[in-house]
Amino acid sequence: MTIKLIAFDFDGVIPLEESPQYLLEKLGLKKENDALSAEFYAGLAAAKTDAERDLVPARVWAKSFALYQRFPVRRMKKVIESLPLILGSKETFNYCKEKGIKTAILSATIIPLLKWNLSKHDIAPDFIFGSECTIKNGRFERLLFVLSPQSKRLALENLLRQSKILPSECLVVGDSFSEVPMFRLVGKKNSIAFHYRQDISEYCDHLLFKQNDADRNLSKIIDVVEKFK
Repeated sequence: MTIKLIAFDFDGVIPLEESPQYLLEKLGLKKENDALSAEFYAGLAAAKTDAERDLVPARVWAKSFALYQRFPVRRMKKVIESLPLILGSKETFNYCKEKGIKTAILSATIIPLLKWNLSKHDIAPDFIFGSECTIKNGRFERLLFVLSPQSKRLALENLLRQSKILPSECLVVGDSFSEVPMFRLVGKKNSIAFHYRQDISEYCDHLLFKQNDADRNLSKIIDVVEKFK
């Protein structure tokens, strides 16, 4: 079965550091960042059901967004554009483009941050799904919607249906429990745990680099893609 679409989480998979944490630290809010990061991953790990897990991103992102509102958007854009990518990121997206494989980003990160960083690095996914917000008078105004783990699955499910692509023709690349609903949608054979910080091995047949592996390279997923030919 040929792969026709790859769905990527963003933070933990594409940027060298997680964008919300990187942004807060560069803005001088390291203490607040450490607390929010711990709350997020502890909440995902402790959740017993998908419904409980869905509440975690919304709760944490509401707190992060309130911190973002303190700063001008232009300053935040400059910071997030300075965030480097994991090795092999551009190579991987170029490979997909050359092979006619569609790419999608599905992340709880707010869409402006996703677009600013990816555009700076000349990476243009075919589809971007993220949390939505408004900007007014040069500052973030309101957080409208947070892309939860279940929302990621629904977005991917709709995308596959509209694109007439089967789940078996899609790979999902993620690093945490946030991607579990998407992993379930495509199945273990089509799920890649990349640079993973949480034990998601029961959902993924392909385990590529743990969180602290210094030699992590996103282009290693190309080897997985080639196996499906």
